[in-house]
Amino acid sequence: MTPNPVLHLLHRTRPNPSLHFRLADPSDVTSLYDIRQAAIRRLSLTHLSECEAAAWAERGGVPRVEQAITKDEVWVARLGPQLVGWLHRAANSIEGLYVSPPAARQGVGTALVMLAESHIAQRGHPLVILESSLNAVRFYLRLGYAPAGTQCSSAAVAMSKHLEAAQRRR
Repeated sequence: MTPNPVLHLLHRTRPNPSLHFRLADPSDVTSLYDIRQAAIRRLSLTHLSECEAAAWAERGGVPRVEQAITKDEVWVARLGPQLVGWLHRAANSIEGLYVSPPAARQGVGTALVMLAESHIAQRGHPLVILESSLNAVRFYLRLGYAPAGTQCSSAAVAMSKHLEAAQRRR
């Protein structure tokens, strides 16, 4: 039996044995919305004013989270019984990554990105694209992403990462 590369990836990247991943379902909407709100309002303040962070956090609201779950792929990270982060993926694009502030800088975001990269590679895409908030640019640079040459807005940077051929064949 061939080992499942996604399970191997999760085992390899999981910083804490209590950290688990699953696809989101409609019952997660409120928790995911709350994580998004807290992450934006607290973690983006290194590059945005409180007013700018609040305006960004309010964009889309609950309907945005509902649409992401029904239309695309949303992975949640759970630490024990608590949801601590989530990633929204559409085709080869990471549409959003949010980690609860108390769980930030503990490997949750890295593990979610690596999970998304694995799924993107399995679908044969050679490139991952995303728009990074300014506070997350260094995080994505550490994961091998590079600026795509254009700044999306005053608060976002287009970034991409070429996946290795071996990763795409898994």
